[in-house]
Amino acid sequence: MQFEITKTWNSRNLDHPPVQLSFKAAKDGLEMRVKAPFFNDPGNPGGEHGQPFQNLWDYEGSSRTYEALYPAPEGSHTDPDL
Repeated sequence: MQFEITKTWNSRNLDHPPVQLSFKAAKDGLEMRVKAPFFNDPGNPGGEHGQPFQNLWDYEGSSRTYEALYPAPEGSHTDPDL
């Protein structure tokens, strides 16, 4: 099963490639794949690949509020406050 998100929430055309979602049966559940562009992705702050990096938290996350839903067993989901 495949889906494409080609419009914004208010039915406007996207100004970037569409988000592609695909679902298929897996051995013990459902496999979901997402192909989507990255936004506001800063470059490498200078740390070595695979090594700890001091102050990494300065490069992760966002101060904006957003919604995330995490699927869970039995058709339920978790809804953390982010």
